[in-house]
Amino acid sequence: MFIFHNRVFRRAYAQGKVYWLLNNSTFASMNGLANLRFHGGRPSSMAGKDDPQVDYFVVDLNEYAYLPKSLSELTLSNTYTSSLNLTSNSQLMTLNVQGSLMTRLPPTGISSLSTLSYNSIDVWPFPSEVLDMDNLATIDLSHNEFINPNFISDAQFQKFNDFVNTTKLSMHSTVFQDCPPAYMSKFCRNYKSPLTAAIPISPGPSASAITTLVVVSCIASLLVLVAIVVHRRSRHATDMSPGALNSNSPDDDFYGIDEVYATTQTMSKFKTAGANDASLTKIPAADVQLARCLGGDIWMGEMETANVRIVLRRAPRFAGDHVTDSFFQGVKEMARLSHPNLVTYMGVTCLSGTDIYAVAEFMDKGSLISVYQAMPLTWEVQLDMATDVVEAIHYLHTLMPIPVPVEHLRSSNILVSSSFACKLNIFNFMASYKASTMCKEMYGNNQLAWRAPEVLKNEMHNFLAADMYSLGVVLAEIGTATRPFDREISEVGTVHTDVWMVDSVMAGKGVPLPYDPKSSKWMVLPEEFQKLVHACLHLNPTKRPNSGIVLQRLKTLKMEGIEL
Repeated sequence: MFIFHNRVFRRAYAQGKVYWLLNNSTFASMNGLANLRFHGGRPSSMAGKDDPQVDYFVVDLNEYAYLPKSLSELTLSNTYTSSLNLTSNSQLMTLNVQGSLMTRLPPTGISSLSTLSYNSIDVWPFPSEVLDMDNLATIDLSHNEFINPNFISDAQFQKFNDFVNTTKLSMHSTVFQDCPPAYMSKFCRNYKSPLTAAIPISPGPSASAITTLVVVSCIASLLVLVAIVVHRRSRHATDMSPGALNSNSPDDDFYGIDEVYATTQTMSKFKTAGANDASLTKIPAADVQLARCLGGDIWMGEMETANVRIVLRRAPRFAGDHVTDSFFQGVKEMARLSHPNLVTYMGVTCLSGTDIYAVAEFMDKGSLISVYQAMPLTWEVQLDMATDVVEAIHYLHTLMPIPVPVEHLRSSNILVSSSFACKLNIFNFMASYKASTMCKEMYGNNQLAWRAPEVLKNEMHNFLAADMYSLGVVLAEIGTATRPFDREISEVGTVHTDVWMVDSVMAGKGVPLPYDPKSSKWMVLPEEFQKLVHACLHLNPTKRPNSGIVLQRLKTLKMEGIEL
């Protein structure tokens, strides 16, 4: 047995993440190795202060690397693995992968595998192929979020149900984002338990039928009320017990009495929200039609009354009071912001009786990065885009009595209309949204390039100055129509580029330039524009220009009418 543990690399955590890329020579001298384990995550007993956003251990395999063929058991626990090839491991019997970044099962030639435990922190398609792997005696797919069931036949769906019922397949705290109501599976996000399912009423019921229905409804309501009271009292008692923090609360399940309680609370919150607050404009459910999910809790839809497309952000499902309150508070924060270069907030709506959504205008061309990667842009359009972005930032930075920082300024959060007008995504200004995106800012997600050096070092004292650094990256991106660190990413990938960039900051060398100063795209830009980018990217936050100065210089460039 060979074990790699995060404690082995404890000292390295002072510089953030430890990244280990395995290749064919890594285990060259271990041909007889049978059991290999990697335990990542944050260091469990490290002295000093650590950062949950950067302190972790990553294990990945080179594209052509193979593990010892003699392996019978492999464990990768919280190693954020994104690449794994097991085509040569025909003797492997137990595979345990937890906390990976993989969105599919690894390529495998395994015929002897009997135990599979697999978890990804990303949303991914359900691996229906495991249902046809006859040698598997135990399959654990707990704590996953799948896009859909993707069953290719009724027989495969029946096998899925059989596996779940016989506990051969474990799916604890696992959900499907969406699936046909016919499945009626408790794993589906659109599943309604028998306690909350509507009682069908035939047209023109008789008086006796109505009376019976009323009596049944009253009894059911009374039972539900009693159950809620008992549940909340028992939950309170459990919370007060010494072992409460280590117990599995019933609130972890998306069905049964907790769903009833959560649904009741959600509807109550929606009905009372905005009673004395005009900012929470309520949009009738009949006016809104969902079209498709754009990812996570973001949906595209239509306002049928106005015949316009909209984008919706769904509140967390089956959440506690504090989460729902936080969502509404975030909506209030967002609703007070209004500017031509901010995506327009339109209101809130409640669909299906359970789901609350914040509604905003839809931007036809998508994100800035998708626009400049898809089509050539003239300098005039690029300058207009840059000005639009700075107009929005200047509005936020000069709000009274308290300025509003952007904090997550990058091209994916800048949206483009059909007329190429740029607007900042209004959802970014919901506190709950900011908290959720912080968890995603890890190595390889191509998000660190826009972060100011003081932010990467956790030494930020001025949010507005940090925004100006991010703006410098965005301006260079707009001017060159090239993503930050494009050459480096093309050569070594996003993970290595992020590590190299952060290592440079931590070593006191400063941040490498996010653009190639020798590229023709950069060299052709007006000198004043280049100087503006350099000023925004100054290592000293106090030396960076404010939004008003940048806006004035961009307007001057527009007046000069320079053509490239």
